[in-house]
Amino acid sequence: MERSGFDADNTVVLDLIASLVDHSLIQTMGEESNGPRWTMLETIREFGIEQLREHGERDAVQEAHAEVQAALSAGAEFGLYDAEQTIWIRRLSDEQNNIRAALTWAIDHAMRDVALRIAGPIWRYWSFRHMGLEGRTWLANVLAIPGDANPVAHGLALRGAGCLAEDIGDYPTAQRYHEQARAIWEEISDRHRLSRTIDDLGNVAHDQGEFETAIALHTRAYELAKESGYRRGMTRSLSNLGATSYLQGDLATARERWQATLDSGTIDDPISRAMVLNNIGVACLQLGDLDQATNFLDQALAIHRVIGTQSTTADVFINLSDVAIRRGQFEQSRSYFEEAIELYRQADDPKGLHNAHFSLGGIEIDRGNIREALGAFAESLRFADRANNRLGMADAFDQIASIAIDFDRVEEAAVLAGSARAVRDEMKSVPLPNLQQFNKTLIAKLRRSLGEERLKAATQSGEQIPARQATARALKLATELLTLKAPMRERRTTAEFATDPFPLTRREFEVLRLLAEGKTDRDIAAALWITPRTAGTHVANILGKLEVDTRASAVAAAFRHNLLSM
Repeated sequence: MERSGFDADNTVVLDLIASLVDHSLIQTMGEESNGPRWTMLETIREFGIEQLREHGERDAVQEAHAEVQAALSAGAEFGLYDAEQTIWIRRLSDEQNNIRAALTWAIDHAMRDVALRIAGPIWRYWSFRHMGLEGRTWLANVLAIPGDANPVAHGLALRGAGCLAEDIGDYPTAQRYHEQARAIWEEISDRHRLSRTIDDLGNVAHDQGEFETAIALHTRAYELAKESGYRRGMTRSLSNLGATSYLQGDLATARERWQATLDSGTIDDPISRAMVLNNIGVACLQLGDLDQATNFLDQALAIHRVIGTQSTTADVFINLSDVAIRRGQFEQSRSYFEEAIELYRQADDPKGLHNAHFSLGGIEIDRGNIREALGAFAESLRFADRANNRLGMADAFDQIASIAIDFDRVEEAAVLAGSARAVRDEMKSVPLPNLQQFNKTLIAKLRRSLGEERLKAATQSGEQIPARQATARALKLATELLTLKAPMRERRTTAEFATDPFPLTRREFEVLRLLAEGKTDRDIAAALWITPRTAGTHVANILGKLEVDTRASAVAAAFRHNLLSM
């Protein structure tokens, strides 16, 4: 066991420690965030334990040690949410070995109450430090100890187990633990903690696409927090209502709710502030306001870099990469992605790795690198499956299907598109506008190749396939496609554009197709999630490359040279 810093006024203890250091019986570990720390040499520690055992004092000392750790955890419950959050994360990191030793002793001696009081309040630390597996293991073992316990300690442990289960997409387990915690808070009339747990249940619901249930739960949590004057709970519920709006495709409402959260003045902890800043940045990005997106994302990144959290830092890098893509800064975008993927790997975060590889696939598509894009989308699907992220699986199905068309595997592509639609229908999910446009284009390409009747039969077949089975089929298809000769679209490399009579970029082809549909710059911007000014720049570039003066002439040239089928 390690010993942490003592009160400076306790001169007797400090003199004793100094004497032990002078005689090399303990070693100084240095000045940590919670003051100076010391540790015993292993031989000395073993001798001390043997002496305690011989004098019948070992259990009393270890119980006292466990109580010290329980007191530390009690402070961490709220400390991990307030302005001293960073200090508490470092403090718990310093005490990690002591926490493990105390929990091991408490579990071995069936000390349920003290074990719950140690483990329950610090689940958020395990989540922040990406030690979810360790946290889930400790909490499962603690909750399995028979006997009575303080209801608050029991409820906190159940809530922690539920939140850590949600982190990995184990929603049935998360729901079960949260419902048990909810029953405890209702029984003891703890409205603050009841509000938090109902909000947790709302998160489980919206993660699974059960948006009506999620809205009802988040709203109820907000009302409870407001009735009891729990402003931090009000802020949290409002932010989660914003997330629900975002997942439903209502970007304006999401941004409004997140901005209201930021303006409320009730965000005490830096991580929550950074997450809200990141969310607003994402909403601005999706609404085409790239300057504001960069502003909010840079603020979020600055906070995360100070704190040192991995997945949340990576999330911001992914979003900054999306901004760079929309500005045509592909090298900068790739750099952001590489940083994000490495952080997600370090954190063993399958949700983040899905998002990173999916976005990377989009970059490669924009650059005409179809083979690299296919590999990225296959990886994104693997991680979505591991995280039980069904909407992520559906998005990957569609992307692999789109690429399969280029390889003339059209029927299989239609089956995958049907599987994707079935997942979204089951979860009552509406894709974001840019994905809606992609899906519309995908179905149009399938219809041109198969005709209405064959398309209907293939997509209906895909709708009957369970999501996990569809995942296996999609990965098998992707593996097969990677062994085939590259399709024509892949061979349109940057070097070949130079000799092409119409060297349009992939983005310019998308804009040209929208021009052919009679879209204005504003319509194009909304469809492709770019600014109207950027859309106008693309149109101007197209007119120059096609050597025409008007949009109508550009569309005529496109049909004349069969560019819209490329």
